[in-house]
Amino acid sequence: MSRAHVSIVRSLYKRILVLHRSLPLELQAVGDEYVKAEFRRHKDVPTYEAAKFMVEWKNYADTLSEQVNPAPPSATYQTPVNVGQHLDNCIGWFKTRTIGTTS
Repeated sequence: MSRAHVSIVRSLYKRILVLHRSLPLELQAVGDEYVKAEFRRHKDVPTYEAAKFMVEWKNYADTLSEQVNPAPPSATYQTPVNVGQHLDNCIGWFKTRTIGTTS
């Protein structure tokens, strides 16, 4: 892997962890552990998988960035934030696939 790629991966990784500082503590802990595990798990994947991995995590970081206003690390009070994606458009998809599957 090139130095440039490693630098880009590290930058994205750090950006996500900084964004997580704005989450409630419980979500921050879960999110940090998940991100660390995923980045470790994808450390030695083929180039085509690494590219997709980076796109998905960049989309996550961009979405989270729009949803939170990162507080400075020295702040002791965290304002509540609304995070996540709206699933209204997915409800119909779930309904059509679950009809008749439960007894």
